[in-house]
Amino acid sequence: MGQSSNKVLKEMGLPVSESPSSFCEECVIAKQSNTPMSKSPRSREHLPMRMVHTDICGPIDPPTREGKKYFVTIVDDFSRFCEVHLLKHKS
Repeated sequence: MGQSSNKVLKEMGLPVSESPSSFCEECVIAKQSNTPMSKSPRSREHLPMRMVHTDICGPIDPPTREGKKYFVTIVDDFSRFCEVHLLKHKS
């Protein structure tokens, strides 16, 4: 989520690091950006189930009553039909 700048911390009356050598690796990583995606329109599939996009997320806290801590999303590129499945283990 990042950290507030020294300027904001001073305005809030909180202590700040005055050392010019203070370096926060997490701040550098958080400020990195991805390469831009192509501006040209992406072609979509013309038949169902030829291309499927998936993503697994978790662990979530608290887990479900059944002890499931992860979920996977499955999206068909043609129809954009989406399913979500809960999982106990990422593997």
